[in-house]
Amino acid sequence: MMKKLKQIVTPARMIVVVAVVILAGLVTWNVSIYNQRKAAQADATTTQQKINKVSKDFTPKYKKTEAQAKKEFRATHSDPLNPGN
Repeated sequence: MMKKLKQIVTPARMIVVVAVVILAGLVTWNVSIYNQRKAAQADATTTQQKINKVSKDFTPKYKKTEAQAKKEFRATHSDPLNPGN
């Protein structure tokens, strides 16, 4: 039994097995990193799309409100340093 085990487990085979295990670990690690990056990119893209939508909706409303506020302010206030305006 011990003789057969020694024939099966040789230094060359051990080196190959260790190399295959290390390679499998590296491949698994790289796939994990790739998937994490992919998920992070998807989150960033979704967030940017939401920001763009809010900005697109907000800008016209802000411009309209700003113009109306300036108009109301000018109607109710006068500039003491420049009475003509």
